[in-house]
Amino acid sequence: MSLVKALLKHAFLFYISAALALAAFMGFATGVRHQYQLANEGVRTQGVVVEPTCHQHSTFSYRFEAEGATYSGLSVSYQCGEIKSGSAVLVHYLAGNPKVSTATDPSFALRNNLATILMATLTGPAILLLFFRLKLKMWTRKNLASTSS
Repeated sequence: MSLVKALLKHAFLFYISAALALAAFMGFATGVRHQYQLANEGVRTQGVVVEPTCHQHSTFSYRFEAEGATYSGLSVSYQCGEIKSGSAVLVHYLAGNPKVSTATDPSFALRNNLATILMATLTGPAILLLFFRLKLKMWTRKNLASTSS
């Protein structure tokens, strides 16, 4: 209970700390750094759909050639049902590291992920603080009821 009181007493510090930690975690988990690099420095090439796996989060696997080697990747498409094996796709890859690639628009993915991260970092810590406040009220009522009996 004292931890909850301390968190509420220093709510602003908790909010900022939790928001920064959440933003860092989500940025790492969503690959924002690579999406930024692909959007700004990516090289475009023609690729081929190897296998659509729309039942697995609307994904499809693809393959492309760069610098004399063949690379493959997995990408997401909101129009996955229309993608067939052997279809041509536009692939973006990093010239210095062709293993980093995507067959979706990296600018669009970057904007979507940044918006999601922003929403989560603004609302997540606030929801946690609300939860802690409600929990503290519940504990306070329980303690008052037990001491008055």
